[in-house]
Amino acid sequence: MNRETAHSPFGQLRRRFLDYFFALAIAVYIGGILLSGIGTYSLIGAAIVLISVAAWAWWRRNNSAISTAFFLVPALILFLTSSSGTSLLILWLTVVMVHFAFGKGAVRVLVAAIVITVAGIHAALGASLSSIFFEASYALLLGFTGVALAHVLQRGLEIEHDRMKLIEKLQDALRDSRELVIARERERVAASLHDGLGHRLTSIGLSLDYSARMIPTDPEKAALELQRARETTTDALNSMRSTVRAMKPIKLIDDNLATTLTQIASSFEGTDLNVELIVDKPVETNDALSNMVIRFVQEALTNVVRHAGADRVTIEFQGETISVADNGTGSDASPDFGITSLMERAAALNAKVTTATHGGIDGGFLISLTLPRQQ
Repeated sequence: MNRETAHSPFGQLRRRFLDYFFALAIAVYIGGILLSGIGTYSLIGAAIVLISVAAWAWWRRNNSAISTAFFLVPALILFLTSSSGTSLLILWLTVVMVHFAFGKGAVRVLVAAIVITVAGIHAALGASLSSIFFEASYALLLGFTGVALAHVLQRGLEIEHDRMKLIEKLQDALRDSRELVIARERERVAASLHDGLGHRLTSIGLSLDYSARMIPTDPEKAALELQRARETTTDALNSMRSTVRAMKPIKLIDDNLATTLTQIASSFEGTDLNVELIVDKPVETNDALSNMVIRFVQEALTNVVRHAGADRVTIEFQGETISVADNGTGSDASPDFGITSLMERAAALNAKVTTATHGGIDGGFLISLTLPRQQ
């Protein structure tokens, strides 16, 4: 058994279980000594108890094959010199310890040695053949019971070990999944900055260079080019703001989804986009679904600003469905990464994201999220 398994929750429970077993055996043994009265036997018994406790403490601290073998000596003495109750507990305890320290083969040897020892002692004491057979059979049965107990504990440790490995794999998979999502999101942001902000900044630079050359010969054309550069600068700022809005995390406000959606809609006021929010008896949502709705609306509005060429958008949340419709040009292109990631995230929550390329306002774009009903 490796150290990781030994210190697992079930491994610690097994050790406490064996502690209780040992304490009960020692208590029964001491009870037998006290009932026999003070004398030589009680002094020998007290010495055996002290040695057994010391051996057990060493095993608990070290938990090695050597400490287990050392404990076998006082355990065998306890087994041979105690009442049937103590013998039973010590035998089971010893079988379990040997099983974990040395394996099944050593347990078979131990049980066989105990049976032979019991039979030999009773034969030496002149017991009848039937009595010898009974005692040996009793010891064998106790040994098999101890083996079964050891098997149950071993199986519990194996299940615990497998569970810990499964948890590690799930944690690794979750970490890899998060890293993949982050990498894909970074790629999307980089592409957005390159295609939007980068292109506009390049255009602004060319316009400024052109106007600088035209000022001496044609001031009117230079002024027009500067005006175009000013408009492009405004577009670049709007593109940057939309990118920042898409990246900014928004949390549920006071456990009120409608209030949170209102805040999201208000955050797009600086984009010349008129946002109308309609909330009519929405389905109840848990935290995961609420976060999904927030992310859905934030992503949908960001796409409107970036791609739709719209000045009006309606967010409608009725029953299980929340939709975002704009009055832009619509889109016949395949869904981009932002929409596909929303679809994947929704599917994981038993929700569904659908799009209609010209199903919005005046033929604009429409995207909808259908939530599952909460039981």
